[in-house]
Amino acid sequence: MNKIILTTLFFIFGITCSYSEEIITDKFIDEQLSKIEVEKPQKVEPCDFSNTEKVEIPLRIKEKITTSFIGKSYEGQQLEFEVAEDVFYKDKLLVKKGTSATGKIEIIVTRGFAGLPAEIFMNDIKIETLDSSRINSYISKRGFSTTALILPIKWALTFLPPLGSLTNIFVGGNASLTPKRVINVNYYPENINVEN
Repeated sequence: MNKIILTTLFFIFGITCSYSEEIITDKFIDEQLSKIEVEKPQKVEPCDFSNTEKVEIPLRIKEKITTSFIGKSYEGQQLEFEVAEDVFYKDKLLVKKGTSATGKIEIIVTRGFAGLPAEIFMNDIKIETLDSSRINSYISKRGFSTTALILPIKWALTFLPPLGSLTNIFVGGNASLTPKRVINVNYYPENINVEN
């Protein structure tokens, strides 16, 4: 009889404690989350894309970014660019050489086995004198891929299982972007914001 009473008491006590712990935990989490400042995402205005004429704007990064261990870049890193040359549209100067631009690293994919290269994805490119809603700002920079070399060797050695698997240890190249290299972003000057 005593065992039944003790079991019932422990059961009730356990339920009460777990319920009060949930309340304390939820309250604590709510307090911590209320202290965090959240950056609002950029509002995307509806556009009329009937005219897809684009202008390529060459950009040059100011400081090297890389996926290698020396000077490694990170996701969310703010980037600074400058326009590499004067850009004209319909015989009018659209952007002057040296105009400042900004962006950030969105995703870094590290290099992988079997020759897969690293890749850096950049986004949120804003050019000082242009409407940022008209810029297709998604850029990627990929490292050297050795997959085309490694896979034929792997398949040639497949009949010897351990040797075929050993080719997996070879990794692809790191991705990097230096001030010497020019990358292009597309600007759509004729896209018109549509009001709701």
